[in-house]
Amino acid sequence: MVVQSLRLNPGQISQPDGLRRAGTPITFATCAGFLHPAAGNVGVLMVSPWGFEELTIRKSWRVLAEMMAAQGFPCMRFDLPGTGDSLERELDILNLEQWLEPIRQAAQQLRQQTHVQRMIIVAQGMGVLLAQQVADQIGTEAFVAMAPMAEGRSGIRELALWGKMIAEVHNVPVEMGPNVGVNVAGYMLAEPLTDQIKKLRLNNEIPSTMRKALVVARPNRATDADATASFRARGVETAEISYTGYDELVSDPTRSETPLWAFENIVEWLVSQYPDRATAMAIQPQSFAAPLAGPGFDEEPICFGDSGRIFGVLTRPQHADSCPVVVLPNSGYNPHTGWARGHVNLARKLAQEGIASFRMDGANIGDGEADPNSPSQALYAPSQVGEVSQAIDVLSARGFGPVVLAGRCSGAYLSLHAAQEDTRVAGVVAINALRLVWDPREGAVNTKVQGFRSLESYKARMFSHETFIRLITFKLPLWRVGKNALARIFRRFAIKIAPLAGDLTIMGSLHKMAGRMFADFNQQGVKVSLIYAEGDGGLDELALYCGPRGRKLAGHSNVQVSVVPNADHNMTSTQAQNVVRQKIIEMVEQISPVSTC
Repeated sequence: MVVQSLRLNPGQISQPDGLRRAGTPITFATCAGFLHPAAGNVGVLMVSPWGFEELTIRKSWRVLAEMMAAQGFPCMRFDLPGTGDSLERELDILNLEQWLEPIRQAAQQLRQQTHVQRMIIVAQGMGVLLAQQVADQIGTEAFVAMAPMAEGRSGIRELALWGKMIAEVHNVPVEMGPNVGVNVAGYMLAEPLTDQIKKLRLNNEIPSTMRKALVVARPNRATDADATASFRARGVETAEISYTGYDELVSDPTRSETPLWAFENIVEWLVSQYPDRATAMAIQPQSFAAPLAGPGFDEEPICFGDSGRIFGVLTRPQHADSCPVVVLPNSGYNPHTGWARGHVNLARKLAQEGIASFRMDGANIGDGEADPNSPSQALYAPSQVGEVSQAIDVLSARGFGPVVLAGRCSGAYLSLHAAQEDTRVAGVVAINALRLVWDPREGAVNTKVQGFRSLESYKARMFSHETFIRLITFKLPLWRVGKNALARIFRRFAIKIAPLAGDLTIMGSLHKMAGRMFADFNQQGVKVSLIYAEGDGGLDELALYCGPRGRKLAGHSNVQVSVVPNADHNMTSTQAQNVVRQKIIEMVEQISPVSTC
């Protein structure tokens, strides 16, 4: 089945006056999520995929919710316990019921808050398998299964292979402890839960309330066709469309592209099935989010900026009204939860040390609403620096401070430049900064690809036994490695001659900007900690402007450079995360005694 496209532009989707298009934060039990109200009596409960897949689709999942709400379907999307912004640590989820009961509670919340009379589930990946287990219990009329995990055992096997592939591409260590059943890019499932998921199948139960289904099938995936057959075997009227753009969606957060064609077809199918959904129900904007309380911390979602476009989560020591605060900007297009949920785990551990933090999504990243006036390429844009300052406004108004900015990759760039412009910043922890200053000729995606590893690491890899084996078996794209290395060499040469050219060349101007930035930090008394993984591409950027390992910064007593061995660009391993957290704590202790909280 192929349905007519609605041709919706996410940047132009409208919502009733007073409502945030990207959703109103909501909390219930131990879960956090977003409610997208609409004037209709057919509700949509969205059940996310798990782990790395959820990381890559979070922005697009929001866009899909916006599109459905704009067509009169109240929607709710939420994080299961141990995922996203919800409470619990991931390896503490040992029993399947710890996930199934929150899905039931989410459906109850959607009914209570919007007064919908009928229920639809939209789920993806593992979320399809989970939601199907409770679909009958929550009175589901229709089910949209996107890239469905139709059978647990094969699904877990596919996740394990996915984890190995990501580990190879991103140089991510795969940590497997005694309680770990599967690890995908730092996202872990506990072994008991993994074993229970392996036993699940789509056709285990026959939902008595379900009448219709739509399978959004990935091209060339036989298991997705199995899901279609399973629904039809149970007597459910089932249509199928292609999940065009799926591979581009889930490959990497920074490369992820919203599959508008597939989303438009999903919404059109819903519209065709429920033409009588609209009601005259009045919608009143309100806050649905009470703070979540965990061991030693409280968390509060906050929308701020123009029309509440920017989103953040304030994590503070329990019962603390003021204390030092660390702002965590987005790293690339990773949402505020961070790579492998790193920002969530960091924030909660900092709170237990007496330090507040604020993890945030800028406009059109993660749960940050799109700004139609902003550039389509959000990374490294000047507007992002302004968003960090707006976050400081919010925190200062609540009495939190002094302020430390801590970001990785493009988030490190934002932290450095926001600190240069905003005198309220006392310290910066910049992790694996691929760019200290921005060359307007570059694209953000190319920056990440070119800067993923340092030139020295490319040299080491070229002469390794592993590389030789991969070359002779045609498993290594030599042209790509050579292209990245040559780009690195050219930039290094251009910067070396930059001081001779002065402002006559772009590289000369960039060299001057970098020097001015560190001079400003020195004058303003801003303390700076530059942290790099051994072999990271950010070390090349540091060498370009500040000499190898930043030796030209030796005269700046306020700047410290650290290199972390056996770490990847995303600082995925437990050891790397511990180093980063300790460096942040040390920075806070330098500028303010934590005991004042």
